[in-house]
Amino acid sequence: MPNSRGSRAGDNQEQQALQRYLRRAEEQARHWLSVGGCGHLLISDAEQAHARRLLEEQLLPPLADTKQRWQLLSGMAPGADLLFVETLSRWLQARGIEFDLIAILPVPAEYLISDWQLRCEQEQLHVSAITRRRVQAQLEAQLAQAREVIPLFGEDDGPAQFRSRRYRQHQYQRLAAILAQHPELLFGIVRPQRGGAPGGSLEVLGWREDRRRIPSDLRLHRNHCAAQPRTLVVNLSESAGALRAGPDDPVQRVLQRTQEASQSGNALACLDIVRAAQRQGLQDVRLDYQLIQALANTGNTQQALNHYRELDLGPEAHSEDWLALRGRLEKDLALRAQPRSWRQFARAAEAYEAAFKRHGGYYSAINAASMRLLAGQARQAHKLAEQTLELLAVRSAPDEIERYYQHATRAEALLLLGDAQACALALRQANPLLPQDTLRRSRTQQQLHLLCQELGLSTAPLRELQLPPVVLLRQHGRPPRRLQRTQWPAPLRELIAQRSFINLCLQTPGDLLLCERLHEQGARLYLTLPVPAPELVRRWRQPSPHKCEERLTALLDKAQTVIVQRGFLPREQSWQNAEAQALTLGLSVLTAARTAMQWRLLELSWNEDGPRCLRSELVAEPAREAARAYALAGLPTVKPSSSQRRMAGLIFADFSGFARLQDSLYPRYYREVIGGLARLLDRHGQTVRVRKTWGDALHVVTDDASSAALIAVEVQAFMEKHRLRHDGMLGDLELRVAAHYAPVFSGYDEVEHLPAHFGTQLAFAARIEPVAPPGSIYVTENFAARLSFESPQRYILEYAGEVELAKHYGAYRLFALRAR
Repeated sequence: MPNSRGSRAGDNQEQQALQRYLRRAEEQARHWLSVGGCGHLLISDAEQAHARRLLEEQLLPPLADTKQRWQLLSGMAPGADLLFVETLSRWLQARGIEFDLIAILPVPAEYLISDWQLRCEQEQLHVSAITRRRVQAQLEAQLAQAREVIPLFGEDDGPAQFRSRRYRQHQYQRLAAILAQHPELLFGIVRPQRGGAPGGSLEVLGWREDRRRIPSDLRLHRNHCAAQPRTLVVNLSESAGALRAGPDDPVQRVLQRTQEASQSGNALACLDIVRAAQRQGLQDVRLDYQLIQALANTGNTQQALNHYRELDLGPEAHSEDWLALRGRLEKDLALRAQPRSWRQFARAAEAYEAAFKRHGGYYSAINAASMRLLAGQARQAHKLAEQTLELLAVRSAPDEIERYYQHATRAEALLLLGDAQACALALRQANPLLPQDTLRRSRTQQQLHLLCQELGLSTAPLRELQLPPVVLLRQHGRPPRRLQRTQWPAPLRELIAQRSFINLCLQTPGDLLLCERLHEQGARLYLTLPVPAPELVRRWRQPSPHKCEERLTALLDKAQTVIVQRGFLPREQSWQNAEAQALTLGLSVLTAARTAMQWRLLELSWNEDGPRCLRSELVAEPAREAARAYALAGLPTVKPSSSQRRMAGLIFADFSGFARLQDSLYPRYYREVIGGLARLLDRHGQTVRVRKTWGDALHVVTDDASSAALIAVEVQAFMEKHRLRHDGMLGDLELRVAAHYAPVFSGYDEVEHLPAHFGTQLAFAARIEPVAPPGSIYVTENFAARLSFESPQRYILEYAGEVELAKHYGAYRLFALRAR
C-alpha cells in the first residue's frame, strides 16, 4: 500500500476505493470516531463469552456519551473480527448511537474462510461442514450490513495470486498497517503472550505502539493517521473469573495449553496436560474430547476408543464432531489390524453412517462408503457412493478448500463405482487447487491408494493429483561461487518448481553454497548434519570461519528440518559421514512412504561449466519398493577404525506400576515377569550383546536396529499377554520402552565380569523411556531411519512429536513403533 499521497495513488481500483475513504475520513474527522478491531482467528466459546462481557460491561460503557458517528473498521476474518463487529453493532444499536460498518477485505471472503479452516487444521481442530457453513453465513450477514466494502485486491488479481500464501500474507500486512495507523480507537482481542504471524493481530498492536516498525511502503500519509491513537486490549489469556460478571473457567485454561502444545506438534504434552487436569478433579466433555484426540495422535487408538465408549455424552453424542471422531477411531483401528478384519471396517462405516444420516454431509457419506467396501460390503458401498455424487451435484463450493474436497470426494466415489477414467478427471480438476497443501493431498492419495489396492485397480489415475516428490540430493565436486539458476540441469529446475522435499546431508562448504542457492529459489530443505554446526565449520578450515558459521546458522534457520548426528569422536570423520548419509537416506524414504509421495534420487556433478545431472531415478511407491530405493542410492560401507567402537541398537524399558508392588508379590514378579523376559531374550541368541535388569528396569544392546525393534515389540506383546492373564497389582504392570540407534564403546565390566557397552548415547537413550506412555515403544529419528531400510515392511513408524526428554536433556523428535 503506497503512501496515500504518493505517485501511485489511484493506480488501480483498490487504491482508489481506499483513497476515497481516507479522504472522506479526513474531511469528516470532527464528526466521525473511527474504531478498529483485530484479534485471533481461533477463539473458543469461553473466550468469546469472556470478550463480550469485558467489552459490554467494562470497556464500552465509558464511551457511551460520545456525540460522534462511529465508523467500525474490520478485516472481517472469522473469529475475533466478527466477534468485534457483532458485539459493537449490537451495543451501539441498543444505545441509539449512529454508526457505519466499513469492511476492509485483504482477500476475497472465500479465502478468509479458507485461511480460518487452515488454521483450525494446523491446531488439530476438527471443523465440521455445519460449523464451516455457520461461520460463512455469519461473515456474509455482516458483509451485507456493511455501508462500504473496500477491497485491497484488484480486479486483475486471480486464483493464482489468492492461492499464494506469500501474496495473502502481504495482503494481511497491508490491512494490519491500516488498522495500526488510521483508527482513533483500536480494540485488540488477543492472547498477548503468544507469538504472532506477519499481518496478525499482535503485529497490528506492535506497529500501533511504534509506527517506525511499519515498513515504509505500508505507511499512510500523516493526515490519514490518528493524531492521538488509543488502544484497548481484551486479554483472552485472563481467566473469566477476573470479571465480576462471570465465573472462573479453569477448563479453558487447560484447553489453551493443549492448543499451544498441538501447535508445536507435541501430542505427548497434550496427553500429559489433559490427564493432569483430570487428576486434579476437572471434569468437562471438552477435556474428554482433547484426551481422545491426544491418545489417538500418540498411537493409542484402542485406549482412545475405550474412553470414548465409557463416556456419558448426552446430547453431545449426536453432534457431528463426536460422531466423526468415533468414525476416525474405528477407521484407524481397522487400518492397523493385522490381519485386517471386515468387522472393524463395518464398525467404522456404522459410525460414519450415523453422522451422515443425522447431518447429511458428503464427508461422512464418502467415508462410510469406503469403509463399507473395505468391510466387503460392495453393494452398500456403491449405494453410498451414488448418494455422495447426488449430494455433490447440488452443493455449492464457496471457497477453494471446499472445491478441492468436492473434487477429491467425487474422485473417491467414482473410484468406488469402478469408473477410473472419471476418477482421473475429477483428480485433474482438484489438482490446481491448494497446490502447496501437501498434507491434504497426501491424505487424499493415501485413502485412494488403499481403495485401489482393495479393488485390484491400477494406481495410474491417481497421478493426476500431483504431490511433490521427496528428493535425495547428492553432489560430486564443488559448485562455483557464482551460480545462476539457468545453469542448473532441467531435472533440478523442475524439482524446485514442484516445491519438492529436498533431503541433503550437509558435509562440505560446497553443500552449504548449493543449499543457499536452492533456498533462494524457493526450495524446501531437509538437512542432516554429521556434527553440530560449530564443529562442522571448524572442520572446514575456511579463511573466515565466523562468516561461514553465520551463513550456516542462517541457512539452518530457513530449513524445514535439521537433524544433527551425535556420539562420534573427532577422529571418526569418515565413519561419521557415512552414517550421516545413511540417516539422510533413511529419513527421506520414510517420509515418502508415510506421505504417499514419490521418492527420487538426483545426483549432480560440478565442473567449470556448471552442474550436470549424473543420475535421476524415481521410485513411485516407496512404501512397497523401499528396497529398490535403497539399492538405487547405495549405502556407504565404512567401518569404525577401532574394534571397541560399533553402531548398536539400544533398548531401555521401565515398568509403570512397579512402585505399588507389595513384598509378597516380588517372588512372583521375578519368577513370572523377569523370568519370562529372560526366556524371550534367550531366543535371540548372539544378536543380544548386553542384557541387564535392576528392579523395574530392563536394558538390552543388540547388533542392529531391526533386532532391537523385534525385541521391543516382543517384550510389549509379552507384557500385554501377562496383563490379560493376571489381575491385581501384577496385572497393572505396563512397560515403557525406548530405543535408539547410535555409536557406542564396547568393552568389559570388571565389576560384573560381563561384556559392557557405554558412551553418551546410552545416557541419551535412557532419557527417552520416562516420557514414553505406558504400553508404547518410542524410538529416535536415527533408529526410525535405520529401521526403514533394515526392515522396511515389518514395522509401522508414526511421528509422535517433538518431545522434551527427562532430566532437561532437551526436545527431540520421536516416533511410535509397532508391528504391522
